[in-house]
Amino acid sequence: MSADYKLADYFLKRKTFFFVLIILINIIVYFPSFSHLPRSDQDFFFVETAETQGLGDLISQTYSYNRTRVFGQGDQILFRPLLFGLLSVEKWLFGYHFIFWQIFSIGLHLIVIWHLLKILLKIFPNGFAIIISLGFSVLHVSQELVIWQHLNGYLIALICLLKALYEFIEYIEGGWQERRKVWMVAMWLILMSLFYEFGLICAFLFAMSVSLRLPWQSNLPAGQGGAKRRSNLSYDKRLLRPIGLAMTKETGILFLPIAIYLAWSVSDYIYRVDALFSAAQTISWLFVLKSFVKIFCIAWIGPFIPYLLNYEVYERLYMGIFDKNILAYSSFGNCLLVVNMALIVALAVMANRLKSVQVEFTTQNQVGDYRRVISVVSFLMGIGYIAMITLGRVTQRGEWYFQYQSYHYYPIILLFLLSAYSALSLWGHQLKGFIERNFIVILIISGGFIILNGVKNFQLNEQVRVHSEHFAHKQIVDWDIYYRMKKNAVLGTMAAEKGDYVLALEHYGKALHISPQFSEVYLNRGVVHDQLKQYDDALGDFSQAIILDPGSSLAFFNRGIVYANTGQVDLALGDYSAALQLEPKLYTALNNRALVYERMGRFDLALADYHQAIALNSKFIPAYLNRASLYIKQKDFDLAMEDIHRILAMDPDNAQAKQRRDLINAYRSKMNNGVIPSTNDVYETK
Repeated sequence: MSADYKLADYFLKRKTFFFVLIILINIIVYFPSFSHLPRSDQDFFFVETAETQGLGDLISQTYSYNRTRVFGQGDQILFRPLLFGLLSVEKWLFGYHFIFWQIFSIGLHLIVIWHLLKILLKIFPNGFAIIISLGFSVLHVSQELVIWQHLNGYLIALICLLKALYEFIEYIEGGWQERRKVWMVAMWLILMSLFYEFGLICAFLFAMSVSLRLPWQSNLPAGQGGAKRRSNLSYDKRLLRPIGLAMTKETGILFLPIAIYLAWSVSDYIYRVDALFSAAQTISWLFVLKSFVKIFCIAWIGPFIPYLLNYEVYERLYMGIFDKNILAYSSFGNCLLVVNMALIVALAVMANRLKSVQVEFTTQNQVGDYRRVISVVSFLMGIGYIAMITLGRVTQRGEWYFQYQSYHYYPIILLFLLSAYSALSLWGHQLKGFIERNFIVILIISGGFIILNGVKNFQLNEQVRVHSEHFAHKQIVDWDIYYRMKKNAVLGTMAAEKGDYVLALEHYGKALHISPQFSEVYLNRGVVHDQLKQYDDALGDFSQAIILDPGSSLAFFNRGIVYANTGQVDLALGDYSAALQLEPKLYTALNNRALVYERMGRFDLALADYHQAIALNSKFIPAYLNRASLYIKQKDFDLAMEDIHRILAMDPDNAQAKQRRDLINAYRSKMNNGVIPSTNDVYETK
């Protein structure tokens, strides 16, 4: 027996040992995530439940969270009672000990990997299944689902899906006859749907698979239900012969998850939202197709290009693909980028060698067991998932939105992996022989991709950890106080956005009474005071924000606005300059500082700031308006008209641009007698 055969056999016989190794590798890769803090929607969840403690109260407040939430409202059509029930249980158990949230998340991830490995070994038992499971467990492209604890319910939904798939495989193995297995599939899909609505698509596809079982059975041996079933047409009296669709009791059972979910969700929606349907939304089908193709391609190539992907850490992880940042790695990163490219070439060579096996085997192939069903169904589930998020999320919010939703690649890649593995397993002994003959080469190539994904995964986790620690160092109160304070602060901001400044001041006052150590609250309250022209109070709040956070460019910027509004131009100039020193790309501060320079008669410096502001944001209309006004003062009407034409190209109804255009035309028509009135300065507030 060759070394390749021995090594492949060694992997297969010691699968438990290797799964323990998978666990240890995942602990290392995800270790920095134990220090991650809440982000985005999870942060809003803690704000929403800041004053709710008991488990019963938490669940009753949040089980229909998308329809009852006060903070970060949206997505009312979604209904995920078990997902938000799980978050409530986690908060009740773990509180604000975020390390336990992350341990639980990684534990769920490993359960997904265990069930994936179990299915792969059942479909086609060989050592490569262990390598695939390890590779999927450390993928860089989809890692956010593992490190964003807010979506632990998604992981449980995928566990339910894998359990349903396993039961479905056994149902097919039994000749499509054991109805108890169908009930088990339906049970897991009901649970899945209540965690994540993708379960509805899965239930539909399972039901269609059963309805189309006669075509699936057409190539089965008689002992596996083939010939026996083909002759038993009395069982399928409702067979729709043109499409081969059989509506049976099993089909009805598999439609139960859809019926239960829709009945509960629609009744809850009518009760809570007091409406059945939202306004229809216009869909650009070209945009949908473009987004679909992009997501589909990334799902297939993403696992092989970890060093051609780049994530930036914001409230969520923003994914860039083939962007300029991939050329900004350190020397070590650049070496790994070269290794990544070399492995892609090696993979292409190995795939080319695999063609000979395919050509040799297609003449002998006799397809027909459950692997063909699982391959097609898993692929359609992946397609269905992409269609769901493309039509429901990307179309609604724009293509940029999906770059903040990289966690969706986790289930998509999982389903495509199952589909590809099942399809390849149909080659049977020929494929197994190919793997065993080339196992060492396959192991080296696969190991290379696993290491690259693991390293990039670890680096991103470390980056998020540093980001979290930077915030934690500013945290000087416990998390319970922080979230009670933040709840009132956000209520104040919501009131201010509605123009209810009195209520806003009341909420900001409550927030500062709970904890007076947060500069952002003073900053936001100062803006409200400024809107009410309570300049002394505004100056006091902005100054206190600067004392608490000397690095706050916005505090300096807003205090500069108050100084400018009260005629203290020297102080305003100093604050705008301080803001720009802290944040050089703050183009609004450049615009406002230019106005101060104008008031001081320093037109050359004003023009320089307008030029720079426009260079930073070519669509920033206030800078064009103010620069046009300055050109008019200097009687440089050609340049002024250029700015006005740019503004009207962006905003054809802009009244201030039209006013400046009319002034120039009036002056030109009365060259000597026309008087150019002064124009209004356009300040930018933030």
